[in-house]
Amino acid sequence: MIRHLVLALILAPIAAEATALVEYVVNDGASIPAPLAEWSGGPGPGEALYQSAGCAACHDGPDAPDLADIGRRLTTGEIRLMIVEPRILFPGTAMPAYYTPGRMGEAPDELVGATRLTALEIEQIIAYLMRAETP
Repeated sequence: MIRHLVLALILAPIAAEATALVEYVVNDGASIPAPLAEWSGGPGPGEALYQSAGCAACHDGPDAPDLADIGRRLTTGEIRLMIVEPRILFPGTAMPAYYTPGRMGEAPDELVGATRLTALEIEQIIAYLMRAETP
């Protein structure tokens, strides 16, 4: 019991930091140039998240733009904004915001006040999407 309590006390700040919202700046309504979290790893975790977060459900089919070469067409900042708050770029889009806390009536109950992805997960997905050369 004491071991579990000690472990919980050690891990609690780490978990809180991982889920805390990171402030960001939208540059000219077109991009978020600064990373939300540090990620220097490869595209592997982002590829897994692309599948598990539901990106592939739309973007690998006929309902949304194909993202296969998005790294050639857009900057990391533009991709970051599209994931964080796509309605800034495309007001009528059906794509949900993945880093804006869910609002009552617009998100499933478990996401009200929470984000769909963490800052780190967004950066991992960006690493996967940017595996092609940037413009």
